[in-house]
Amino acid sequence: MSYVAAVDLGATSGRVIVFGLDESGITSDEIHRFANQAKWVDDRLVWDFPYLLSETITGLKRAREKYPLVSCGVDSWAVDYGVIDGNNQLLGPVYAYRDPRHDDGMAEFYTRMTWPKHYSIAGIQKIALNTVYQLTGEAGSKRLSEGYKVLLVPDLIANQATGYVGCEITNASHTAMLDARTHRWSPEVLSAASLPSHLLADVVQPGTGLGTWRDKDLEGLPLVSVASHDTGSAFVAVPFNSERPSLVVNLGTWALIGTELSHPVLTDSAREANFTNEIGYGSTTRFLKNVTGMWILEQIRAEMLDGGKQPDIELLLSEMQGAKAFASHINPDDPVFGPPGGMIERIRQNVKGDIPSNRSEFVRCVLESLVARVAQRVGLLGELTNTAYQEIVAVGGGSRMDIVCQWLADATQMPVVTGPTEATALGNSLVQWLANGDLSSLAQGRELVKQFSGSRHYSPKQSRDGWLPLIEAMP
Repeated sequence: MSYVAAVDLGATSGRVIVFGLDESGITSDEIHRFANQAKWVDDRLVWDFPYLLSETITGLKRAREKYPLVSCGVDSWAVDYGVIDGNNQLLGPVYAYRDPRHDDGMAEFYTRMTWPKHYSIAGIQKIALNTVYQLTGEAGSKRLSEGYKVLLVPDLIANQATGYVGCEITNASHTAMLDARTHRWSPEVLSAASLPSHLLADVVQPGTGLGTWRDKDLEGLPLVSVASHDTGSAFVAVPFNSERPSLVVNLGTWALIGTELSHPVLTDSAREANFTNEIGYGSTTRFLKNVTGMWILEQIRAEMLDGGKQPDIELLLSEMQGAKAFASHINPDDPVFGPPGGMIERIRQNVKGDIPSNRSEFVRCVLESLVARVAQRVGLLGELTNTAYQEIVAVGGGSRMDIVCQWLADATQMPVVTGPTEATALGNSLVQWLANGDLSSLAQGRELVKQFSGSRHYSPKQSRDGWLPLIEAMP
């Protein structure tokens, strides 16, 4: 049995899962799970990076005590970074992508480069959280002037673990500073961001060995570069249907609607639709659209306390079915819903239709709006790739929700098949096994994932008529 540990750091929680592989298939054991939340410090939204590193070490220690680990790998959300000096010391905080000040950096960047030019190079959607805009806003700061390298979160973990300095390519592509064709840092983009090229580390591929942990309790444990953008790892594990065109909907804090291509789509239509071309494992292109996923539901749930505790999600879904269908909606991607806290009041102020008056109505409003937004983007994906998709593979935590999967089938009039709920951690592990020689191909790994995770199938039960007004109301 080959045991590997997947460290999957999300914007609301982190986990360490051990996966085993032998001739009978894949096994899993969640060793450690912990909350993660950005906090306001001096009017800036920041991550507690020392806490993330400490919890990662705690999880790996527990994993190593229980299993003879062959290696470990780290993935996380994209775009956020730390700055280190020449002694691998962290300079200042790791700012969170939901900090509203990043809007200023985006505006500044486009005084120096046009949006069409930028998209033709990087192929990444225009959204204020992108690394290039964060760095533009920080240009000339003391820490960038004194810094040695800018490292994205998984690479920063690796640096603190082993001393490694590099930038894994699936995450590098999401910075909007990498050339989508050459897979190298773009001098033109860096110039527009006023960012010296020496601050960026060399780009490395998934499967690269990053050294061994120096922590006394983890000493000698190999760290392997995986598809370190969590979406990149999730796509590694998606069991795409080889017999008919299929797309993936990853339902996490963010919902990602996309497919796997052999080349980027850099057309005017793709730019106008603000679709993104992220580099995937094996130099594929993940052509997709980010929309706000379970973030709003997570936020309102945190405000709906029962005796000081958040209500169980299954209870909320059950209650929701008693609320009136299509009574109200929001645009989940409205920037007003981006910052944490006060979400219920912001929904009240920005809802269209009836104002929700109880928690079941709030939950139904949020989830119907999410499904409508995803369905709209599914249709647009087909237009941009000139493909008549015939199946949706739903992965991520939201795919556990039967009613959401059924609504998605109804709203798109497409069958929905669930893939792994822990797609990201599984993809993380597949890359480790490929690097270690335990798998001969990605196709073999995806077949094993399919056998491990099983699937549920949802066919359309209702016509699309009820969903159409809501879909068409989405901007």
